[in-house]
Amino acid sequence: GSVFPEPEGSFLAGVLFGAREGISKEWKEKFAALGITHILAVSGYNVAIIVAFVGGIFGFLGRKKRVVLTVVFIVLFVIFVGAGAASVRAGVMGVIALLAVWYGRQYEASRALVVSAYLMLFLNPLVIYDVGFLLSVLATAGLIFISPRIEKHFKFLPEFFQIRQSLVMTLSAQIACLPVIIWAFGRVSLISPLANVLILPMIPLVMLFGFIAIIVGIFSVTAGKIMGVFAYLLMKIIFLICDLLA
Repeated sequence: GSVFPEPEGSFLAGVLFGAREGISKEWKEKFAALGITHILAVSGYNVAIIVAFVGGIFGFLGRKKRVVLTVVFIVLFVIFVGAGAASVRAGVMGVIALLAVWYGRQYEASRALVVSAYLMLFLNPLVIYDVGFLLSVLATAGLIFISPRIEKHFKFLPEFFQIRQSLVMTLSAQIACLPVIIWAFGRVSLISPLANVLILPMIPLVMLFGFIAIIVGIFSVTAGKIMGVFAYLLMKIIFLICDLLA
């Protein structure tokens, strides 16, 4: 906690672990008004981001090694955020989507998604009202069905660090989740799409650098702070955008 000052520290906790306690009422209202509250929920979205970025960073490794590494990262993330129902489910679905996307098997992934969603509903029918459940099912569906269709429109983006793939995956997850985001987080302001477009691409980077800074900070607060500068600056920009738009 000593690595990041407030309100950035609480915002990072929200983005990484779905912890909203530290975020002030004023900021919660701004996020709600802009329709970006969903970035503070641990959902399939976080896992989709981990998948995209681990894939990007270790893009030089073979496919099998990358899959293994990503699964390890997802498991660590799920344990790290307290292994609640939402994160476990998001983790399971993330792994399914990941295997599908990397092995190019849309059909089998959709089957796996249906089966896992069915099992969850069978074990607890009320989960249909759980926003986290809906978001992770939709985010996963977005990765499976939407990303292959929109990828051709992003050919102009560079391949290095899998920037293109990360963006396509993030966008796909979002497009699929939009109806639930509108329904769950209420009022979709006309500014909401703009806020989402401006802020969402920064969230994976905030998560990535914030996560690294926290891990490094465990061993050395100074090193953690240095690593955290980038995440901190991005959060400053996000808050600035929120102030301008809200």
